Amino acid sequence: MDRKSLLTLIFAVLFCFPLAALAQQEKATITGEVNDATGAVVPKASIIVTNTETNISLKTETNNQGFYIVSSLKPGLYSITVEKAGFKKSGPHRNYAAGQSNGTR
Repeated sequence: MDRKSLLTLIFAVLFCFPLAALAQQEKATITGEVNDATGAVVPKASIIVTNTETNISLKTETNNQGFYIVSSLKPGLYSITVEKAGFKKSGPHRNYAAGQSNGTR
């Protein structure tokens, strides 16, 4: 193998290993639907998902159908708080395992 081919091979291996390592990281997702007391969906509600171990929070909001998705989470337990103007604050609801689907009323 000539020097140029060897350098190309080394570069390819060094470049690909970090990408493969990133692909191996465990990530989880929490999804849910927010409904009011009558069962109607609540669009544009603020969702705060907090890791109960690290106390790190992520914020999103429900879509027009009342659904939310919080992805790229570290596996663990989370609390969820829901807020929307004109509604009573809901939560924090505790101990949702990342990857578990839930409904919030």
